[in-house]
Amino acid sequence: MKIQYFVADARWYRVEPVWGVKSFDHGYYRELIDTAYSEIAFAFL
Repeated sequence: MKIQYFVADARWYRVEPVWGVKSFDHGYYRELIDTAYSEIAFAFL
């Protein structure tokens, strides 16, 4: 069984299922993208 969700508010640990997303935490996902990019950035230099 797969459960998919979006983080609605990282500070309060609130998540919403994919099928019921009304909003999501832009800052949380921005931080994930920045972290992922910093881990692979050497490949683009």
